[in-house]
Amino acid sequence: MHGYRKLTYERAPLFDHPVIDKKYADAPFDQMLKDLPITHARPKGSILMVHDGDVAVGCGMTNPIDQRTCEIQRVFLSADVRGSGFGKALVAALINQAADNGFHRIELNTISILHEAIALYRKFGFQPCEPYFEFSAIVEAKLLFFGLDLTNSVD
Repeated sequence: MHGYRKLTYERAPLFDHPVIDKKYADAPFDQMLKDLPITHARPKGSILMVHDGDVAVGCGMTNPIDQRTCEIQRVFLSADVRGSGFGKALVAALINQAADNGFHRIELNTISILHEAIALYRKFGFQPCEPYFEFSAIVEAKLLFFGLDLTNSVD
């Protein structure tokens, strides 16, 4: 079992495991990993890594939705560094990167039980928004969607 699928099982037991198995099945997950450098390619996308000394402890990515809007995806921090300011620095860097890339708005989705992440996004001024992609009803029911107009963002 892929580590990310296992993490999703542990962090989001309210998801039906068949949905997780389908979204993160071996072949689609392997293809998603191969496509990361394309999906998040510069000049309009980004992959940011978080390091604690020489150890990679997290990441976050952006990719365009359209010419004015990008999406923040795959924000993750190792459990042992959560709450130590790395998440705040990562989200700030992702917002700054999106602005530097010329985007006017950022959207993201997160699992509804990730209360710390939701609080952090709200501190940066993200507000609830409508889903910006089609998801199955069972998945959409477990997600929250947020948007940030970069002209109104706060640090």
